Amino acid sequence: MKERLSITLDHELYKEVKRRAEELQEPVSHIVERAIEVWRRDEVEERLRQYYINASTEHGKIVKDAESMIKEVWKEEKGGY
Repeated sequence: MKERLSITLDHELYKEVKRRAEELQEPVSHIVERAIEVWRRDEVEERLRQYYINASTEHGKIVKDAESMIKEVWKEEKGGY
């Protein structure tokens, strides 16, 4: 179901959107709707990017901790022989 929305745009931006809508022979609402969809997609992509950056950093910490523990275990085992 579609909902009605009233927005106010900068005059130059409005002219650009209106021109583009005319070029594509589409209503202005379709241009605005697509712009919002792109914005929403970009937001999701940025959140995912940040998640993977943080996960990668956290993974690196876990690997370093594991390497450190392995070295300690090897020292203890070698010293025990």
